[in-house]
Amino acid sequence: MLRRDRRVLQKIEEDLTASDPDLVAAFDQVKPPASVQTWWIVLVVADITAILMIMVGLFSDRGLVFLGGVAAASALVWTHNTFRAKPAVDRSGSQT
Repeated sequence: MLRRDRRVLQKIEEDLTASDPDLVAAFDQVKPPASVQTWWIVLVVADITAILMIMVGLFSDRGLVFLGGVAAASALVWTHNTFRAKPAVDRSGSQT
């Protein structure tokens, strides 16, 4: 079933490319700006750090490290939700 689906999708893509190459070119150019990609990298690193703080705090009986990790994780959940809800605006004023 999976091979058949891939062939059908490939046929659709070929038909679309043949009928409207400008549309295909426009889809190929869609890429998030570097600042958005950098922001996601920073958030992922912060997520990993918060998880490590929670784990270290749990296994080493360091309450403040654990509580700091929980607070950081809570702030990061809020940040992720806010970042997804609002489209990013670059310096030129256009939304991404």
